[in-house]
Formats: sequence, C-alpha cells, structure tokens
Amino acid sequence: MDLFTKIKAMNSFTESEQTFIDFIFNHPYDVIQLNLQQLSKTSYVSISTIYRVMEKLEINGLNQLKLQISESLKNNENLKNIDYNYPFQKTNTTLSNFDPNVRIIWSNIKKHD
Repeated sequence: MDLFTKIKAMNSFTESEQTFIDFIFNHPYDVIQLNLQQLSKTSYVSISTIYRVMEKLEINGLNQLKLQISESLKNNENLKNIDYNYPFQKTNTTLSNFDPNVRIIWSNIKKHD
C-alpha cells in the first residue's frame, strides 16, 4: 500500500504526530532532503514524535520513510498523467464512440423503426 494512502486510512495520531503527518503531506520533498535534526526543527515536532510516527506506520527508520515518500510521490505523479477520457473527446457523442460496424448496425436499426 502506498504510504500516503496508508496514512489517510489511519486516525490514531496524537496532535504532535498529526503535525508531523501534515508536514509530510505539505512538504514531502523537504522530508526527503532533510536529516532528522533538520526535519524535527522544520516540522516543529520532536525527534521522538518522528520516531513514534514511523513506528505507527511500521517504518524502520528515516531512510525507509524517505524511500516510501519517494515511491508514493512517483506513484501519484504517474496517476496524474493518466488521461481517463482517452480515447474519447468532449465533442464525441455516444454513437461516435462505438466501433464503425456497430454504427452501421445502429443506423440500420434506426431506419427500420
């Protein structure tokens, strides 16, 4: 399961842990770049809070957290590039989305109505 999805599914964070979770969502690239002390200072939580969050997420250390955030960002970026309307266009009618053979059959049915 993607880390961001896993976090959203959980609701057992304390107030300080939630502060760090919010920091992860709002500044994921910073989490990847910063060391533990910088991360603690920048996110306004203690190092212990960071470790408690990692423990709740079943993550074994800061490097694994960074790796999972990177993977989640990559997965989410791939999802943004999907065109859910492909191969359809806004101007297409329902009939124009059918295979040409189906259109011929449909037009023949319409003629006999």
